[in-house]
Amino acid sequence: LEGALSSGGAEALGLGVSLREDGLAAQGLMLAPSPRTGIMRSFEPGGADVLPLPYVDEDAALFCGLRFSLPVFWQELKAIIRRQAPEQLALMEQQFQLMEVDLEKDVIGAFGDRWFVYAPAIGLGEETPAELPMALVADLQRSEAFATALRQMLASLPPFVAVQTVDFMGVTVYQFAPQTAWEGEPTAVPQPCLAVMQDKMVYASSVEVAKAVIRDDRRETSPLRRSQGFQRLVGQTMDDPDGMLLVNGRSLGRWMIARMEQYRSEAHEMLEGLEPPPGMEPPDAEDVLPPELPSWDVLRKYETDLMATVKWTDDGLLLKTWTPDPVLEE
Repeated sequence: LEGALSSGGAEALGLGVSLREDGLAAQGLMLAPSPRTGIMRSFEPGGADVLPLPYVDEDAALFCGLRFSLPVFWQELKAIIRRQAPEQLALMEQQFQLMEVDLEKDVIGAFGDRWFVYAPAIGLGEETPAELPMALVADLQRSEAFATALRQMLASLPPFVAVQTVDFMGVTVYQFAPQTAWEGEPTAVPQPCLAVMQDKMVYASSVEVAKAVIRDDRRETSPLRRSQGFQRLVGQTMDDPDGMLLVNGRSLGRWMIARMEQYRSEAHEMLEGLEPPPGMEPPDAEDVLPPELPSWDVLRKYETDLMATVKWTDDGLLLKTWTPDPVLEE
């Protein structure tokens, strides 16, 4: 990918950090040629905003939005391969012609120019999730063509790939899992889902996350977007960026601590059940287990939010980040 990275790439990067009484601010500029060329053309400036959509809850653990054109990226990538390895491109296009769907037109070409990553609030308790609940949501400009192509591709999957469908609020959710999952056997293997809505595709880590996105997308606006905390973060960064990242440090911090405590408990139980070799003493659990973390009451003083925004300008890519002081956010 050397050609992809160098095609239309950055010329220089500058970054400044300011430690203020109310938080930590950073601003940077990546100089890039204008107009952008090559792969860099994939990152579309302007258009619909990438702020939280209606399905994003106020207590979201993570949210990311980006203006990005997959069709443009694909065409630029093909151009690079054509210059550097034309025989490989010809072979790849021959393989595409053997497919039952038009991959370039009905799959790649069906996507719009906005992509989002969303992690809802993480439920904690006796069954703290081992993995973050996540959803990748992308705009579709030709959803019917994409849905038809998806059904055709699913119909051609090998028998060992199990697909179960769940109908929810008029949307079909496709869940992928090992065969044993449908036989009622417990499994720790992730069971991701894919759903096609009227104007977007949802790829989620579970049926529950997919359903939440489908259901809450019918709200008028996002509770997070209306919140005062979010507005304060936007006020310190950019209100119409081409890319945005929001990290809820408290939510992720609680989950990380809960997972570490759960791991220590499981490892402790496993050590207690082990029989040491003859003539050897059983190991001390505290010598082999990871160190016990401080309580949340201590760590919460250092957990805060982070918002990072980027926007294309005539000079290049402008970056602004803001991390408020956690004490002042109480």
